[in-house]
Amino acid sequence: MNKEENLVSVIVNVYNCERYLEKCLTSIICQSYKKLEIILIDDGSIDSSGLICDKYEELDQRIMVVHQENKGLPYSRNLGLDIAKGDYITFVDCDDWIEENFLSVLMSNMSEDVEISIALKRNVFENDRKDNIIKDSSTIEIIKDDKDKIQLITKRYKMWETWGKVYKRRLFEIHRFSHGILFEDIQIVPLLLLEAKAVSFIPEQLYNYLHRKNSASYKKGTSKDIIVPATKSLDIIAATYSKEGYQECCIFYYTLLLQFSKKKESIDQFSDAKRFLITHKLSPFLWNAWAEKSYEVFLFCYFTGYWFKRNSNSKKLNNK
Repeated sequence: MNKEENLVSVIVNVYNCERYLEKCLTSIICQSYKKLEIILIDDGSIDSSGLICDKYEELDQRIMVVHQENKGLPYSRNLGLDIAKGDYITFVDCDDWIEENFLSVLMSNMSEDVEISIALKRNVFENDRKDNIIKDSSTIEIIKDDKDKIQLITKRYKMWETWGKVYKRRLFEIHRFSHGILFEDIQIVPLLLLEAKAVSFIPEQLYNYLHRKNSASYKKGTSKDIIVPATKSLDIIAATYSKEGYQECCIFYYTLLLQFSKKKESIDQFSDAKRFLITHKLSPFLWNAWAEKSYEVFLFCYFTGYWFKRNSNSKKLNNK
């Protein structure tokens, strides 16, 4: 199968990114892989982002622009999927950019069984500092084992975002983005990986991820923002996929939940976090996953509970 004959749909959610958008769009239209449709969803931008989208639509006939009221990232991505005609799908955030060979390399590593192709990201900061990821391998890998698929984006590399990957279209006929949640990526990406027959991993930094102060960030979340997508995902995984995939996803969600639960914005939600941890401890085949995190979970439940009770008592005394 000649990969150059396959149409790739590039979906870009655009929201108030006038400063970065032209660099993003230029990187897409200049791809060495030419058979593209580029879908720009202007999600109610109040700066000049919408006008920039329209300008690029006039410049390149492969670009389609949709303007809508602000409905959020999951809705916009689903709308892009509804519009997309491509055999393959990729997502680019409007403040990021991709290397010229991003799609050529990822598409050359797709096959009948390989349904997701993943490249490494490069972390870029607004002061032009760049962080190169330390690779644990320099060889392209084809991964079929569910445990190894999940560990690729969790333990080996932190790459659970939707972008930086090319997907076969059929995967999104099974799983879509959930509306009304903050971290939609941590719900859908594990599901897509487990659904894929195989995944290719290319150890090249082909996606440039810009860290900026006013962008959507995991720093803004609380423990509840982890619990909601994690619960949705685990319910599906437990009913549909392997116990190894389920176990690795639980470890992933435990790690994120413990990280966010230690923030002061999450302290009132510690009982919800504890309930989630206990519930999934009792889920089938999960003893190994629980054992791996049990000491950290114990410390969290003890010290967070102690902190919460101590501060609640202090408030009561101060109110007397």
